[in-house]
Amino acid sequence: MMHTRSRVRQVALDRDNQSSTTLGRVDYEDAFIVDAGPPHARRAEQWMRAILQEAPVSARIRLLSGWSAIGLKVSLTASDSTVLGWQLRAGNDDFVLLGAESRIGMPGELLLRRDEQTLLFASFVRFDNPAARALWALVEPGHVRTVRYRSSPKPSDASSIRAARTAAERAAEVAAAERAAEGAAAARARAVSDWATCPAAVQCLGPAAAVSAAAARPSR
Repeated sequence: MMHTRSRVRQVALDRDNQSSTTLGRVDYEDAFIVDAGPPHARRAEQWMRAILQEAPVSARIRLLSGWSAIGLKVSLTASDSTVLGWQLRAGNDDFVLLGAESRIGMPGELLLRRDEQTLLFASFVRFDNPAARALWALVEPGHVRTVRYRSSPKPSDASSIRAARTAAERAAEVAAAERAAEGAAAARARAVSDWATCPAAVQCLGPAAAVSAAAARPSR
């Protein structure tokens, strides 16, 4: 991920992007322009997933823990209708809007919009009570730092994660094959032992097992 400040800069939201929210009333908003290119290499939802969902595991855990700590109802079950716990509320090729309800009266939304040269990443928050407003005043600096850090996806992030997942899947497949081979070898050994101790193999093992044991029994 590219974290240089020159590639992520905070801007004021224009009316068109302000009108994208469905919160009804917005008490806090911020927006950042990201020089990530080429923007049209991915749909808006794909960019959002790259920023949030393809982050390293440790980063995703911190994000989910932080959102839960401030009362946001983020889902821990992955699905096509969520992006790292946030519900997909609207979108097309050029923009995507995510939303999360709140347990304490502080619902929020995240907006990503692409244009010809840049990505715009915006946050909207509504305060339904004084406690929510006071809490946000405490967490806002950390929120801004996190958005600056996470909003510029590194092109190599997704490929690195895919490679790591592929390697892990292959290792799991090899381990499963090895366990299956060990189990089969143990079963053959038991069959040979049973054959040696039970001359009437058909009665001891059953017809199919007796055939298998006879094939496995060493010749003399």
